[in-house]
Amino acid sequence: MLLKNIFSLLVILGVLTSCFEDEIDPQTSKNTPLTDPEQQGINIYDPDFLNSDFGFPLDPNFELTALERLRKSECIGNIDCSMSDVDRLADDFTFKSGKLILRGNLVKLNTQTNQWMIDSQLEVISSAVKNETLLSQQESEIHKFTSELQPYFQLVSGINMNLDQPIKPVTLTQEKLGLKDREPGDPGLCNILAAENFEKNSLPPWPKYDHSQILPSTKYTWPQGTGMFNENNDLFAAETLVVCGEIILLNRTVKLEAKNIIFYNSHIKIRSDRDMPAGLRVTAENIGYFGANIIESNMLNRVSGQKNAYAPTIDLSVSGIVTFVPSPVPINNKSNAHFMKIFMAEHN
Repeated sequence: MLLKNIFSLLVILGVLTSCFEDEIDPQTSKNTPLTDPEQQGINIYDPDFLNSDFGFPLDPNFELTALERLRKSECIGNIDCSMSDVDRLADDFTFKSGKLILRGNLVKLNTQTNQWMIDSQLEVISSAVKNETLLSQQESEIHKFTSELQPYFQLVSGINMNLDQPIKPVTLTQEKLGLKDREPGDPGLCNILAAENFEKNSLPPWPKYDHSQILPSTKYTWPQGTGMFNENNDLFAAETLVVCGEIILLNRTVKLEAKNIIFYNSHIKIRSDRDMPAGLRVTAENIGYFGANIIESNMLNRVSGQKNAYAPTIDLSVSGIVTFVPSPVPINNKSNAHFMKIFMAEHN
């Protein structure tokens, strides 16, 4: 009798077990493909992860998890690292497209001709596949014009800009971006003394720092998040930024943000010989210039450039004005002229 009861109990347990198995979530079935790359032995921190089958676009169920893991928690609420890795990751993808992006007051739509007119202070020279897209289309694969401005990531009103008195300007050279500085006598070397003399004697249309009331430079303390290159988000921020000399950016992205940015006899070359994020982003309230200034986007070697490699992106955002900044100092360039030009190389 006891054996019969035990046998009956085993039969009942077997039936119940089969019922539970039928209700198992199909996502956990052995026959269902795994959507989590780590379950298949793929490390999401691997440099080749985004180029793998699990790279963008990600599976919707895994996308948020992957992006969250790529975000550095120590950046939350920290002005020195206020741009999260999620933002940076998405930003890097936009820089793979090789565009000239002009935002804000750099372009205006002529409703009569339905053409986009670039600010008269800015000259754009483009070797685009279709030059007419420069003025006729708001968005294309090569150019994009929009009135939207990127927000400041590191400048905060009352902390490192818009204080009671304007903050001391920062002169930006290649060396301050973590790159090797130029040798004395190099024609691309920034003349720091000339740049500082220009700024002290300049007459910009915005509030200017009062050099006569400043302590010795050795005692000056920059406000938090100002005057230094942030390697966490490729960003250099200052209330007033003076870009000086030749700066060459090879296979990298640099973002400049300032309330007022002045280009002083500068030549910025953004180059790329591989398919990776590269470019320059400028976010400013006002842009000024003095002397000859060029921002140039060009592939280093079109022959050696990888498939689908584009001329790096140039992204300029201005909510205020673009203007020549007068100063009694020498122009300090061979052409003896003042201009602001952008050159976009041929796109694939």
